[in-house]
Amino acid sequence: MEFLAAKANIPMEVSNRTPEQAARDRALEEERKIFFKLNRFAARFYQETFESSDGGIARDYAEKRGIERDYLLSFGIGYAPDSWTSLRDLFLKIKAPMVKSYELGLFRTKGGEKPKEDGSNLFDTFRNRLMFPIRDVNGEVLGFGGRWLGANNAEAPKYINSLESVVYEKDKTLYNLDQARKPIRDMETVVLVEGYMDCLSLVQAGFPNVVANCGTALTKNQALTLRKLAPKVICLYDSDAAGQAATEKAMNLFLETDGYPLLGAKLPDGKDPDEFLRAHGDDGTLQMANILQNSPALLDLWIDEQIKETPRTLQGRAETADRIAAKLAKLKDELLIQARVPGLASGLDMEPDFIREAMRKYRKGFGGGAESGPSGGGSGAPSYQAPAGSNGFAHSSNARPVLPPRRMSGVLNARTPGKGKQNLSQGGKRDIGFDRRFLGDVLKNPSWIAALREQHLKNPGVVLPFIQDEGFRTVLGKILEPLVPGQGEDERIQEALESLRDQPRLRSFLSECTMRGDEGIPSNDLEAALIRLKDVSLQIKAAELQTQIDEAERSGDGARSEALLLELLDLRRQRTQR
Repeated sequence: MEFLAAKANIPMEVSNRTPEQAARDRALEEERKIFFKLNRFAARFYQETFESSDGGIARDYAEKRGIERDYLLSFGIGYAPDSWTSLRDLFLKIKAPMVKSYELGLFRTKGGEKPKEDGSNLFDTFRNRLMFPIRDVNGEVLGFGGRWLGANNAEAPKYINSLESVVYEKDKTLYNLDQARKPIRDMETVVLVEGYMDCLSLVQAGFPNVVANCGTALTKNQALTLRKLAPKVICLYDSDAAGQAATEKAMNLFLETDGYPLLGAKLPDGKDPDEFLRAHGDDGTLQMANILQNSPALLDLWIDEQIKETPRTLQGRAETADRIAAKLAKLKDELLIQARVPGLASGLDMEPDFIREAMRKYRKGFGGGAESGPSGGGSGAPSYQAPAGSNGFAHSSNARPVLPPRRMSGVLNARTPGKGKQNLSQGGKRDIGFDRRFLGDVLKNPSWIAALREQHLKNPGVVLPFIQDEGFRTVLGKILEPLVPGQGEDERIQEALESLRDQPRLRSFLSECTMRGDEGIPSNDLEAALIRLKDVSLQIKAAELQTQIDEAERSGDGARSEALLLELLDLRRQRTQR
């Protein structure tokens, strides 16, 4: 109602707002109106310059790219001249508010200098660029994207965009949504591309339901907007390495945000949509229609790739099943998960029930079964009841999953290459080198101690469980206890060292590490040090589990080997999720 009233210039009071809130809202709305007006003036200036004698370079570029005049007009394409002050001079002439124009990103200052209202220290942001107005669903100009037209691309970034402002929030804006909204609803499909030219070329080729994410990485807000617009979303990013990496991120974002399996396609020959259409001439539109019509779920392409790269060992297949299960569990519709289980089981040469059990780790109650939990054996393995007589998975009396009857020698290799000697010293003793480096940095940085103490008091498991050496763990625990009134950090450290009089070797060790500078931990980054400490700890635990698995295999204890395998996979998942 407020929006409709504003469009009709009808004042409307909202009863639940205080007078102060109403005044702030009115002031904000007035500022938005000014910003919209300034952007309209800028857009008109760029369009008129495109048509003028100064715009020859832009018109030549548009012709070279095959942009037809009707689409130049409908997209509002313009040109920012190769001048430092053309737009500034116009705005001064029409007495536009120059500081607000600066806040919109239309102008800049040298060296971050504060803008002056008389515009004397301002210069144009966009120079020698093809201009793409970015509009909201009502056609109001929010900002601009500018494509560099200089001969030397090293002189300037290829694309630059307006700054965020009261009217322009990049993470909530989709390019061309003003024109594409109705076709999207009619066709119940939206096509997402990376760039302005990709979007324009596809619309010109007869695909009106296309939007772009304004030259920035896709955001959660944009993903939610796309899902509200249509039941079917197709991602058509560039086919180069960067585009495919962005495609995978988009797939993950849709899974995390809405549990939706984003559709997508990879164009041949590493081309972007604009290049593809221009390269294939009249036949390009038909080929593009076929590509879009048959776009698979990106999740399925990812699963195929995971299976293809999986070693045909038991460990390799089990790890891949676990990794894929974590992804599948994010799907909102359980039917979409169930439909993929048979193909996944076939591709990994496993029983479907094993895949379903892996799913239950991430999605409680999946398939209508009981919620998973620790097994009676205390290994951390999830409960599992295999069907009697199933091929490869036998019924287990303690309801634990049983691996197929085959030897596991060499299948599991939890040790990181080149790390074994660091993690475990000869004779199975732990190497305390990283514990020592971490504790040394803590002792040399009182601010670290205060920050660690605060975290430790909130969560005792934040650091101590990851200190491998018992002596170091005890000392750090004492240091992290609350300070008594009047006590400083140096006094607390000295108190901790004094408590080690009966352990002269450890006391000497700690005294030494307060004076030496050890490499391996960023000297000013506690969080980085904690992350590495935990990672080293998990590596060591993984190596220990591997040793236990090898021993269980040699003794023929298949059930224990399998339980330890699941524990190892869970440990690796912890490392991945951090």
